[in-house]
Amino acid sequence: MRFSIQIPEPVTMRVGKEDYHLLKAGTDLHRIHAQLFGSSQFNDSEKGHARFSPIRDGSGAVIPTLYAAQSFECATCEIILRCPDTPPRARMTMAPPDIVHPSDYRQHAHSHLRTMHDLNLVSLTATAQRKIGLPGNGLLAGPRSTYPVTRNWAAHIHVHCTSA
Repeated sequence: MRFSIQIPEPVTMRVGKEDYHLLKAGTDLHRIHAQLFGSSQFNDSEKGHARFSPIRDGSGAVIPTLYAAQSFECATCEIILRCPDTPPRARMTMAPPDIVHPSDYRQHAHSHLRTMHDLNLVSLTATAQRKIGLPGNGLLAGPRSTYPVTRNWAAHIHVHCTSA
C-alpha cells in the first residue's frame, strides 16, 4: 500500500522551539551497517539514499553520518525492515517482494558502540517535530520519496541547532 506525507520545506522550521535529548556517556548503542564501514566509522561519502544522509554543510562538503540505536531491535527496524534496498523479485515466485531475506544482508554487520561523551541531540519525536513546525511524525514516518526533503531538514537542523 502506498502512502504519502506532505513535509514542508525546512525554512519553515521554528528555530528555538526544538527539544533536546541528552544521550549520556557510556550509553550502549547498536549499529547495523555495510561491512565496508568499520563499527564506528562515519559515512563521509555521497553514497546512500537514507532519511538523513548524505547531507551537506553550507560549503557543500558532506557531513559524516552514522546510524545507531539503543537496541538491536530498533537498529534492525531502521536499517533492514524500513524500506529495505532489496532487489525486485519476480511476481511468479511465492515470496512477496516485501519479504526480507537474510541473503540480502550478507554484506552487513552488527556492531556494539558505547558513547564516550554526553551527546546533546535534537529530539525528533512526533511531539518535538510538531513544536518545530512539522505535521505529525513526517521526518520519521514518510516513505523513501520524502528522503530528499528529510535530508534538507537534517542539514537545516545541523546549521541552526548549534547546541546539539
